[in-house]
Amino acid sequence: MEPTVEEVMQSAEAGDSESQFRLGLMYDRGIGIPQDYLEASKWYRKVAEQGNAWGQIFLSLMYEFGKGLPQDYMQAYLWMSLAAIQGVEDAMVESARLADHLTAAQLAQVEKMVQQWRPTLP
Repeated sequence: MEPTVEEVMQSAEAGDSESQFRLGLMYDRGIGIPQDYLEASKWYRKVAEQGNAWGQIFLSLMYEFGKGLPQDYMQAYLWMSLAAIQGVEDAMVESARLADHLTAAQLAQVEKMVQQWRPTLP
């Protein structure tokens, strides 16, 4: 049985990363709650910062397409690259594609950020 929206929200607020990602998806797609890209990006960021590759991918897409956040190819590349490092093949392909939107200087700056990045505790 699928958890209710309220149960997912409670678990997400309590720090459960799976629920945080699920809540991001629910807001992103308007599943059981009104679609809200800003809220979706908030929940994706929580799990992305914890090192969750899928949270990083979805946060990257929010930046790439300017959904709930200002369009920012540097941030999109950063988060997609972090997922690629974890071996997600789609993220490897997407990060290479996103690199085409950056200058050499921007790419170097983001690569440094990728190397220095460390996940936060939930």
